[in-house]
Amino acid sequence: SWCDGRIEGAWRYCNFLWRLIIHTLPRLTGPTQSLPTAWSKEERALGEQIDRSLIAVAENFERLNIHKAIAVLRRLSHTLANQSLAISGDAWMIRFGLETLLHQFAPILPHLCEELWLRLGHLSSIFDSPRIKMGASPVDTDSVTIAVQVNGKHRGLMCLPHDADHDTVWNAAAALPAILKHTRGLTPRRVIVVPNRILNVVL
Repeated sequence: SWCDGRIEGAWRYCNFLWRLIIHTLPRLTGPTQSLPTAWSKEERALGEQIDRSLIAVAENFERLNIHKAIAVLRRLSHTLANQSLAISGDAWMIRFGLETLLHQFAPILPHLCEELWLRLGHLSSIFDSPRIKMGASPVDTDSVTIAVQVNGKHRGLMCLPHDADHDTVWNAAAALPAILKHTRGLTPRRVIVVPNRILNVVL
């Protein structure tokens, strides 16, 4: 049913997104700034969250769970708002996170995201720029977040060492309560592992 409160909530969030980027602009590097040679603990954690968010948003968009995808992006934006106050230096990772946020929101908020994209210093449209994809975070970490699926449907996430082999990934997934629930003792016909990204159990 129609509810004015939902429109007000969406309007408040659009204003929050605008203020977040406009107020952070003075601390950001330019769009062509080279990568830093070292990352702080906070920057590494933020890079990992950006990657996890991209995975979750892609899966929810694929299943047309638009509200869940938006919820993931809103959580990321609030993290960026907090981190922008905490991270010192040139705030390269903050820019990366904000640009990721705009790329993901662009199909939903095209005019707002286009204007903010140009305010960030880009000369071409956000819709002409390469989309930021899963695993795009430049931070090298010892662990990765892997999405777990059963018959192509998302059932959870797990954190494992980078480049874990097939057996390690499957053994970790097989112990997850969500996997036990949805397989119910059945023997998988196939277990597909995309290294450092996805495990899909085919029943």
